[in-house]
Amino acid sequence: MAHKVLNLLWNLAHSDDVPTEIMDQALSAHKKILDYSCSQDRDNQKLHWIDKFTEELKSGNWVIPALRQIQGICLLFNEAPQNYPNMHRTQHFSYRPEIINRLQDKHSMVTLVAVNLSNYVEFARTYAQENPRYRPSEIRNGSRYTHIQEINERLNFLRFILKDGQLWLCAPQACQIWTCLAENSVYQSDQEACFQWFSKLMGEEPDLDPNINK
Repeated sequence: MAHKVLNLLWNLAHSDDVPTEIMDQALSAHKKILDYSCSQDRDNQKLHWIDKFTEELKSGNWVIPALRQIQGICLLFNEAPQNYPNMHRTQHFSYRPEIINRLQDKHSMVTLVAVNLSNYVEFARTYAQENPRYRPSEIRNGSRYTHIQEINERLNFLRFILKDGQLWLCAPQACQIWTCLAENSVYQSDQEACFQWFSKLMGEEPDLDPNINK
């Protein structure tokens, strides 16, 4: 029964005719069903849907909802205990860093999102040239989101998987993000978002690869 409802909500959220508010409600309900599932296989059920949303991300057509849902499902898993790095690992994915590391190993998630961000910025550049009156705080025609949201959602997701997955941002992806947002920005807001993001990345618990400057 839960499987049918999950698919129903999935299809509803994908409908182009559905207002954004209804889409968000459908995805919220989808996540709650995964959270409250009594199935003995519920962790694998969550992993199945994470993979399914990742395929949406790869297609490039439903990026922001997919990123939000992947993050939301990952948050359903417990945080790692303090002794997590020294714990004996099992095949049962019970802690959030394991889920995120699985995502990284299986889908190269950091690279995937960095490439998607770069591709989006190039799309936004073309759109800006064709629509010179467009402002990044406005919802673009044919989209549910503003340009600022498109940038920030991708950056916020990257920050999440780096921090909660205890991953490093390596030089190729760091350079790619810096180049597309700081050096080749479409709007000033792109540069501002980039500077703020990197400053957080190099904070008290840095997620930037320490070998990046060597």
